[in-house]
Amino acid sequence: SGTAAELNAALTETAENAWTLSVTGAVSASDLIALAGKTAVAVDAVAVTSLTGSPAEVQALYALGMSELTGLGNEPVTLTGPVTATQAQDVAALTTGMVTASIEADTASALVAALQVEAVANDYTLTVFGAATAADLNTLAGLTSVPVNIAGVTSISGDLADLGLINTGAFEGRGDEAITVTDGTITAAEATTALGWTTGVVTATVATDSAAALNGALTSASGSDALTLTVTGTATAADLIALAGKTSVAVDATGLNNINGT
Repeated sequence: SGTAAELNAALTETAENAWTLSVTGAVSASDLIALAGKTAVAVDAVAVTSLTGSPAEVQALYALGMSELTGLGNEPVTLTGPVTATQAQDVAALTTGMVTASIEADTASALVAALQVEAVANDYTLTVFGAATAADLNTLAGLTSVPVNIAGVTSISGDLADLGLINTGAFEGRGDEAITVTDGTITAAEATTALGWTTGVVTATVATDSAAALNGALTSASGSDALTLTVTGTATAADLIALAGKTSVAVDATGLNNINGT
């Protein structure tokens, strides 16, 4: 017995023999495949503690029949080189151990479609770009023990609950994407919370209130945000002008009873 590398180095004969080989420790997929080709007896890999290789090498190894290799199926696997989400998922289905891989960047929806929830969180390095839903991003965060990189995400849409989860340690590179709140109508206080999550444009419909109350709550809104605002009751001209400067959407003042000031 020994590591796959040690046994490969020692067994240099080109003819196939009937050696009984037991492999221990950390191994490469290519070494195990080579060993299996040097003996007519199935290589015992039950004591393998970890496996490393490219997606093609690892899948070829697991494809070996019981007459060539036994004992694999619960070891952690580290995939090397470029790895697609589909390749990572295919390998994850072959072992109950953790899979470590740096997966090629893609949209959140494409990554969610390719990757499935496993019994253990894998060690995937995920990079997301383009438009995403908060629900998809949160799903990805649940698939890996590594913070999801969303620096390339241009916009995120979702309800306040899902959007709030984006602002945790499960993500990195956040803070400048456009946000669209899909709850329907939210309070001015909730809108202010959403405005604090990003320097990008926030799109939301804010519950009807007085101009003074909306002005007092929306302290961080700017004219680039797309807040749908409806005012009611009595308002001062100053408050209405200030509100108009906090959104790119025309303020609905049809419900006003009176406007004070010049």
